[in-house]
Amino acid sequence: MSTKRRLGVLGVACALFCLTVGLKTAQTASNPFNPAPGSPITTGTGATFVATGDLNGDGRPDVVVVNTGANKISVLLGTSGGSFLAPVNYTVGNSPSDVAIGDVNGDGRPDLVVTNSGGDSLSVLLNVGGGAFSVPTTIPMTAGLAPEGVAIADLNGDGLGDIVVSNSNSNSVTVFLSTGLGSFVPGGTFTTGGSPSGVVVADFNGDGKPDLATSNNDGTASILLGTGGGGFLPHTDINLSPSSTSSCGDPDALVAVDLNGDSKPDIAVACTGVTVSGTVSILLSNGNGTFATPVSYSTVSGNAGSGPEAIAAANFDGVNGIDLVIADSSNSAVFLLNNGNGTFSTSLSCQPAGNGAFGVAAADFNGDGRPDIAVSNAIDGTVSILLNAGTISATAGNCGVTTPPPPPVVANFTITIAPASVTTKAGTLVTYTVTVTPGPGFSEAVALTCASSAPASGCSLSSKSVFPKNGLPVNSSLSVATNFNSSGGAIAGKAPSTPVPRSNHALYAMLSLGAGIFGLVLPASRSRSKRKRLLGAAIVIMVFMMLALLQGCGTHLTGGPKQVTTPGTYMVTVTGTAGTGTTAQTATATSTLIVN
Repeated sequence: MSTKRRLGVLGVACALFCLTVGLKTAQTASNPFNPAPGSPITTGTGATFVATGDLNGDGRPDVVVVNTGANKISVLLGTSGGSFLAPVNYTVGNSPSDVAIGDVNGDGRPDLVVTNSGGDSLSVLLNVGGGAFSVPTTIPMTAGLAPEGVAIADLNGDGLGDIVVSNSNSNSVTVFLSTGLGSFVPGGTFTTGGSPSGVVVADFNGDGKPDLATSNNDGTASILLGTGGGGFLPHTDINLSPSSTSSCGDPDALVAVDLNGDSKPDIAVACTGVTVSGTVSILLSNGNGTFATPVSYSTVSGNAGSGPEAIAAANFDGVNGIDLVIADSSNSAVFLLNNGNGTFSTSLSCQPAGNGAFGVAAADFNGDGRPDIAVSNAIDGTVSILLNAGTISATAGNCGVTTPPPPPVVANFTITIAPASVTTKAGTLVTYTVTVTPGPGFSEAVALTCASSAPASGCSLSSKSVFPKNGLPVNSSLSVATNFNSSGGAIAGKAPSTPVPRSNHALYAMLSLGAGIFGLVLPASRSRSKRKRLLGAAIVIMVFMMLALLQGCGTHLTGGPKQVTTPGTYMVTVTGTAGTGTTAQTATATSTLIVN
């Protein structure tokens, strides 16, 4: 082939490569937040609010969804790549409104506190390890009605997480002080503005004592400065609509975060826009418990943004500090990007979540260093996990389609796992029975997968695909191994020992062989020049042999760390899928694994 022809072929190849990369970049740029695998995930009727935190101590953020219509909360443990194990549901009180994550009994594990607005009570769920929770205990709201917002923080300086609740029908907040045993004593009720909705805790005056802020449906925000012993001074109210050009209708959720880089916590309030189109009201802190005059920014972006329901904060574009995102009832997530000084650019309506987007929380779900979002969808009863592609910018315009993805198809089969709970020792193989029961008229193959939240564990199914039909259930055996080493399986009855790995035996054999070669080479010739040449050849041979050994053995030369399942309570999940694409039916079941 001539030089010209070679250059021509190379030019065409480069052009095709550049075109492919350009198209992919353009496609990614138009969708800076994309659904994670398996998103949206069905949780329960009326999925209203969502929170994130590492519930099982594996370094990955997990998700808790409040299902108001089902009187339940759903716990979803994160795995990798933005995926989650099947939701585990816990029954709480009547009409749960909000959830907070924090350690309330001092054991180092994050617990859950849920407000039940219909039952005038709180539900406290203690973390028993592995992301599993105790049966909820109920705290009646004797001094407040219709509890709505909730936060966990050390309010009296004893190192324990206390609870503060906003009472929307009592114009107050109520404090519950932790005893450290999972129980609480009343800490007092303090007056706020009219109909408080959300509540946050931060040090607004820089005295080292926690203060409170509430967003009130009467159009104000209340600031309550802390006294340090769990008490608070009388509230000061801030009008969130100081002018016709800066207004906030029906303040709902709020966050406290430094928005202008001065290391003082500011406040951002989502205004649902009953009387005014959707806005976010920004209150920049003066550092002494007072705030600059509120400034409002429109959240309307195309057909979205007129009904903000919740708000979260993170540096979504990687520049200029903390940005804001709202869950909007138009089914979208709307972003306001920070200019770096606490002012914000034009709002951007991005990849929609599901029908009736209501709650939003931010965390890095896939471990790429960029904050992603979880949006709870009240109409669909789902949570959407949207992963940050790193392409959002103030000039992106509306960056998503306007039609939300369809909710998952309701499965016409059920899955159960027996027994519901197993207690075992680390290193013991545990067996469960998985039963797939078809619904009326169901006759289709169901693919089964399993997952265990226990560290150093693995699971397998005797039948990875079953075919239930004619109303008859089909079983598959589920085995879960603890102290599991992916290269060697479980070590029955004990933690893994540390014998010399096979690869090390091979290394020692190779070194012995090399020594033998040296022993043969050195006396092989009395000629110094010949001996030097043979010695050089032997060294080259040894180097190549050792490199080949290292390449083949990889990191196994050192034997690697011990694979030990630590004691705790963990969840084992089986997921069954029938069909593919948008018509796929999915059902899940969970069982508890307690490792002593």
